[in-house]
Amino acid sequence: MSPATFHTVTDDVPLRILPLGDSITAGTLLDGQNSYRPYLRDLLLGSGHSVAYIGSMVSGDHIDNHHEGHGGMLIKEIQEKVAESQILREQPNVILLHAGTNDMNSNMFGGPPQDPYETAPDRLQTLIDYCFCECPEATLILAQIIDNRSDAEGHERVQVFNAEVKRVAVDRRAKGQKVLIADHSHVGSERSDLGQDGVHPLVVGYEKMAQAWFEAMQDIPEAWVQQASSASPGQSSSCARFQDGL
Repeated sequence: MSPATFHTVTDDVPLRILPLGDSITAGTLLDGQNSYRPYLRDLLLGSGHSVAYIGSMVSGDHIDNHHEGHGGMLIKEIQEKVAESQILREQPNVILLHAGTNDMNSNMFGGPPQDPYETAPDRLQTLIDYCFCECPEATLILAQIIDNRSDAEGHERVQVFNAEVKRVAVDRRAKGQKVLIADHSHVGSERSDLGQDGVHPLVVGYEKMAQAWFEAMQDIPEAWVQQASSASPGQSSSCARFQDGL
């Protein structure tokens, strides 16, 4: 992966990035619990940007290892964890959201689905609403999630979900929200991208994810990313309704 140069985001605006999601954001033992984060950080630093990750979670062995990746969590549970951690009070100016894998995968351990996978896009919309309620000036990059190669049904579910994710991003952008899409659906097209479970990336898969995030960030209009605000003193009362998920 060779760094390119941002042509849209001003170089002197420090990026305060919230990596948000599940175990794919957190990383696993397969990759040293680093996820895509160090590879994306290297790309951003190489293009001349100041970068700091934020999050209530810490994992991995790289320099900047904060994140908000909650392993095994469904979309609504991620929202509950974010509300509990109050990390959005730290006012990131960029949010990287990769969520939905476990909603598509909710019966892989032999139990019935906890939430209908068909309505996962609605839960995703609620999580996005919560992010913008607490961080109205943030730019949110929404992932079309990585492929699921655990079984044919999981693969098909992800394809359907990703089509809806794209629609969500387009609709939000049309309404004036600062939402862009990052297409990660190709991660998993090569068997070497994923571990034996067919769900979690290996290092090569995470390198591809970093590149996808980086390319999406190059499309951020300059006016979208502003100096990150100081941390807010507490949760807005108008955002409290999001605390328990959908």
